[in-house]
Amino acid sequence: MRKQERALNTERQKTIVKDTALLGKLVSDLNAEINGREQSPLTAEQMQKLAEIEKLAHAIRDKMSTPIRLPGPSAEPGLFHHRYQ
Repeated sequence: MRKQERALNTERQKTIVKDTALLGKLVSDLNAEINGREQSPLTAEQMQKLAEIEKLAHAIRDKMSTPIRLPGPSAEPGLFHHRYQ
């Protein structure tokens, strides 16, 4: 059970790294677009990219804040205390 949990967490970390790299690329691309023009409102395409960046950033944050824990005996509250009294 622990091996599977570690494997799933390792896969989650790989996904976070990949998503973070994509986020950095999207931000850099959008920043280059915005900086390379006069001051004017964002285009519809740029607003769509901005929404994609926000969605990806939230997904990364959620993945980072919730590690994978499989249900099992060690997940029960107070089990350690009762077992070793």
